[in-house]
Amino acid sequence: MSLANRVKSRRDALRLIQTDAAEKSDIRQQSWASIEDGSTKKPRNIISIARALECDAGWLMMGDNIQPIHDINTKKLPLINYVQAGNLVHSVPITIVMVNLGIF
Repeated sequence: MSLANRVKSRRDALRLIQTDAAEKSDIRQQSWASIEDGSTKKPRNIISIARALECDAGWLMMGDNIQPIHDINTKKLPLINYVQAGNLVHSVPITIVMVNLGIF
């Protein structure tokens, strides 16, 4: 996979259009397009491009087996489960509790 393919696939994964991705990385949209079409092989602002794509610059350039930054040491855990969320429907608003306790 080439730099152009990695940049395009990562941008697509983030659901960004070229204009938005270029704006996030502080480059022109035309420059971004030339990276994605393969005209630019070694962009000088690869760090800002990687930051905009939320991935590692080394992975963008070389295609090494480097995970995107947001996937490192992260676990996706729900804050509450669906039963707890359902119980909130039947709970007493906090302002009523505070009034009854004499806080308000």
